[in-house]
Amino acid sequence: MASGFPGSIDSFTNPLTTSPLNSPSHAGQHQDLNDAVNKIETYMGLVKVTAQAITAASTLTISNCFSSLYDNYRIVVSGLQSPTQQFVNCTLSSGSAYTSCIDYKKYDGTGAGSNISTSNIQLGLSGANAGNCIIFDVTAPFLSIPTTFSGMNEGGNYFGVFHGRQTSNTSSTGLVMDWRDTVTATGYVRVYGYRN
Repeated sequence: MASGFPGSIDSFTNPLTTSPLNSPSHAGQHQDLNDAVNKIETYMGLVKVTAQAITAASTLTISNCFSSLYDNYRIVVSGLQSPTQQFVNCTLSSGSAYTSCIDYKKYDGTGAGSNISTSNIQLGLSGANAGNCIIFDVTAPFLSIPTTFSGMNEGGNYFGVFHGRQTSNTSSTGLVMDWRDTVTATGYVRVYGYRN
């Protein structure tokens, strides 16, 4: 039986403890399972590439997280915490030409801001609340074409959105995150690859 996934969910025949090896076919069961697993690996949307803790760091380097296996990536920063409110910046492992903009607003509506950067991608603000998070997509970091960034953030009593790009045609295998004023921060970063 060839797997019908993703068009349909497969229905397998489970052998009983008293079933002989040829009813249902033992070899056929292995073939069906192998085919189904292959389909899942092919069609699964997001696959975790790496995960790394931020432990009292002012700079975090995530090496070898981008490769030819995926064109596009999602990065989730959770539990982000710093002693004071700080901008979180991001650069790729190669190339230095950036253009980015972040727009943010305070929870109570009393303050809003917008920053433009040409030296990095500004991801958002971190603060003393351990619930701070940043979620963003990175398109084509490993390909030798301009890489784009787009995402949202919540931190330091602010929430906002950001967009940007590395304008050089440079392939990158990793990224670096750092905090303004080199304060130390904690949290967790997970990198996922989108299936091509």
